[in-house]
Amino acid sequence: MKQERKFPAVTVTRKAENSIRQGHPWVYREEFTAVSGEPEQGGVCDVFSQKGAWLGAGFYSAASKIGLRILSDNANEDFSPAFFERRVKYALEYRRAVMDSLGCCRLVFGEADGLPGLTVDGVAGRSTWENLYAQANRLRLSGPVITVNRMPYPGAPLSLGSSGDAVLYYTVMLSRIAYYYDTVSSPGILPAYTEGVETGTRSLQQLLGLPVTGAVDDDTWEAAEGLGLALLTGALEPGAAPLPQPEEA
Repeated sequence: MKQERKFPAVTVTRKAENSIRQGHPWVYREEFTAVSGEPEQGGVCDVFSQKGAWLGAGFYSAASKIGLRILSDNANEDFSPAFFERRVKYALEYRRAVMDSLGCCRLVFGEADGLPGLTVDGVAGRSTWENLYAQANRLRLSGPVITVNRMPYPGAPLSLGSSGDAVLYYTVMLSRIAYYYDTVSSPGILPAYTEGVETGTRSLQQLLGLPVTGAVDDDTWEAAEGLGLALLTGALEPGAAPLPQPEEA
């Protein structure tokens, strides 16, 4: 009895069928003869022969000449998070077994690790950059979908010598603001309050019309968080005038 499948499907040529049966993980778009369902970019898609035989399933791409990269020819796989976790764990365990250090290798190397098209090397190359940008833009256009764990004001001003989670949280907001406002200096995301953070705070305070002290008091904290979150969720268009600050009591 033919097994029920929940994924979109691609039917391929006899040549592609033979290639898949011999273990080749790529199917070129020119080898598609039919597409059914609505496959998503990067989503899982089934592959069938001209006679309707299931050949495997893989990642679908509408942008690449390689239209599909085979993940598995096991019909029992559901491609749940557990499937990908298992593949990644295997890749890491293999490297730990054959290498003295993992500091200078690709932790996941695409087809060699059964995860075609995926390279984990810590390098933001062209493919990583373009995909992150595309996904971030898609999320932004779909509306606020980001959950942020807000942190309350730590109770005492942050200044040179301060460190910890509060500084880390504040520099996340400061760096986001600096990305959109050229007059604000970005120190990067740091767990310690350095001279760079102090310089960035002064420029932020100047932008917001607050006393320029270089230290993060409760007013600066509230203003930085408000503006940072407004930019993060799309409530404020980048480059627009900052949100008005609360008046002094």
